[in-house]
Amino acid sequence: MLGLAARVWQRASMADAASGALLKLRAAGVETDAATPAGIEPRVDTGDPAFPALWEAVRDGRPVAFDYQAIGRTSVSRRHLEPWGVVSRRGRWYVVGHDRDRGEERVFRLSRITGEVVQDGRPGTVTVPDGVDVRRIAFDWSGPVTEPRPATVRLRAGAAQGPRRWAKDLRPVAAGAAGSADASEWDGWDEATLTFQDVDRFAPYLARFADDVVVLDPPDLRDAVIQQLKAVLAGCDVPGGTTASSGAASGGAAAGATGEARGR
Repeated sequence: MLGLAARVWQRASMADAASGALLKLRAAGVETDAATPAGIEPRVDTGDPAFPALWEAVRDGRPVAFDYQAIGRTSVSRRHLEPWGVVSRRGRWYVVGHDRDRGEERVFRLSRITGEVVQDGRPGTVTVPDGVDVRRIAFDWSGPVTEPRPATVRLRAGAAQGPRRWAKDLRPVAAGAAGSADASEWDGWDEATLTFQDVDRFAPYLARFADDVVVLDPPDLRDAVIQQLKAVLAGCDVPGGTTASSGAASGGAAAGATGEARGR
């Protein structure tokens, strides 16, 4: 099991813990096998910057504080948490614990934590209540209920058929439209209204259409789409051994991200 764990974790801080345990077993004369059965290559992606600090806080029983951008908010708020566990749910990571500001158990998505997670108390001062199942809390948590919101987007003519199917008020962009330095910049584009609830789910969907979809409003959705496109650029290999984030990039995602969404 330790051999499997050593291969599962991609983040070094977790891999070191498993590998260190294997070394101790080997030093004690216990045979270990870090190999994985043929055809099985397990991986756990823990790319969220907040993960190491929160995992260590859970391990040490230490309170933490961090800035958090809730769904539908363009600004962040300071949160103070007694962390009970870090859980993966549907490919995303969440921390479960007691929210000191609200006096109740809460679930926070790691990707919405901005800046550093800092220590907010001594180790050993956080105790997980008896009977608490952090996995159940995370899996049952549906997040705050949000009302549907409108989004103003521009769609390239003949493209982005998915959003077009349920767009409202679909119309050609008028000449000299706002957000354009050149009256011809938006020739061949339509403007529409889309309705959404969850920025975290809607932004990746729109980003799939690259520069065929440009979000004008609301700001939090526009910024989320831009970040999605920048993430694509950062991970794209281009000829010459460089990455799109450090050199020239081609394709729709490049145009959408480097343009920072037209009209911004």
